[in-house]
Amino acid sequence: MSSEHQHQHRRRHASESSGHAEGRAQRGNRRGADGESAASSESLARPTAGQSAHHRRSVSRSASAGRQAAALCVFSAFLGLGLALLGEAVARVNQTAVSPAVNLFAGALTLVAVGAGAYAQASQLRLWSRRVRKRLLIGLPVAVLTGLVVAANWIGVTAQPAHVAAEPAPSAPTAGPAQPDGALCKAGWYGELQQDGVWLVLTSFPDDAFEAKIFGRGLLKQVSYATLSIINTGNTTPLVLRTFQVTLHLATGEEVQSYSLQQLTAWGTDRMAEIGKRLAAPYSLPLGGMIPDVPVCLEQGFDWARVSAVTVNVGQRALTLRGRMMSAAEKLSLLQQSPPPPPTNAPSARAAETWYKNL
Repeated sequence: MSSEHQHQHRRRHASESSGHAEGRAQRGNRRGADGESAASSESLARPTAGQSAHHRRSVSRSASAGRQAAALCVFSAFLGLGLALLGEAVARVNQTAVSPAVNLFAGALTLVAVGAGAYAQASQLRLWSRRVRKRLLIGLPVAVLTGLVVAANWIGVTAQPAHVAAEPAPSAPTAGPAQPDGALCKAGWYGELQQDGVWLVLTSFPDDAFEAKIFGRGLLKQVSYATLSIINTGNTTPLVLRTFQVTLHLATGEEVQSYSLQQLTAWGTDRMAEIGKRLAAPYSLPLGGMIPDVPVCLEQGFDWARVSAVTVNVGQRALTLRGRMMSAAEKLSLLQQSPPPPPTNAPSARAAETWYKNL
């Protein structure tokens, strides 16, 4: 009995040992499978070393391009603004419109600045940079300001041709009344001189006078308007006038030069160019000849009450006529009392009569 009992006990022990071994083997297999699954999942989730390096290089290139675009935005914006302001300053000094070429170049720089700013802002979506942000906060507002300056200059350039084109239209109907019999009878400065066979008359017009407005339509710059008339009443040798620019003597002792005909022609339209051709120097004035309504212009709003005398270069002489501010009635009375003398060397009475009719 004891021998059989021992035999059964050994069989149970062998069976349990084999069961434990099989369990351990199964658990080992499950752990191996779980490890392989985790490793494969980790390998799928984590990029390879080559992919990571390529990603870093791509991000680095994008960030560098963004910084360069932001710098280009700032540079183009400031360059365009400086060019636009310089063109406007030159135009104001020369009293002309801003050059279209300057406007186009400044506008192109503005577009470059806006485009570069947009590219730099797009690069911020991939990799944010404080440096790029600061540059954009400076460059984009300056680009907008440059665009406004260019637009204002361009509007000024396109508006002026319309003014020039519209000028000849009213000149035809107003050509007749532009020289009325009492044209000199307007309140303003008046001076007259008869000396050495020369008769000079200079009179100024208020800025709102009819004559001043008609003359101002032929100019791109508004001026203070006066006229000078020169008559050769006693010189058989023609008087040669090389300039119609006069010198104004002020009560304070200062001297002011009027604008030259070359300046007025540069600021004027075709109508002013015709006046410049009519009065082209040197101008020969024969006996009995007259040069009427020579424009004497200064800056707009000039105070003629400060003028005490005016010097005019006639031939080789400098003649100074004195005058003062007068009312329209005073001018008319003075003109009626002192008509111009006839040519002293007129060959006949008929020639003198013809002189008065032409005058």
